[in-house]
Amino acid sequence: MLWTFATAPAARFIGIDIAKDTLDWAVYTQKGGFLLNIHTENTLKGIKSALTQLKALAGWNPTQAVFCMEHTARISMGYTSVGI
Repeated sequence: MLWTFATAPAARFIGIDIAKDTLDWAVYTQKGGFLLNIHTENTLKGIKSALTQLKALAGWNPTQAVFCMEHTARISMGYTSVGI
């Protein structure tokens, strides 16, 4: 099944722009649009910091979140090991 932003069973969409040294996170909701922007270092500490901020959002439920990022070869490898 092909989902669109309007039909996906997710409450939140988290887009991550990956650079060598930094990560820019944008959180969108189906109902409210843009919700949050986070800028972190591209380190385990930075990722954990962003995840902490996401968990603090009202109504946060990781089973209703879709994480989207560009594939940038070696730079994006390993993110699944920290829970993304």
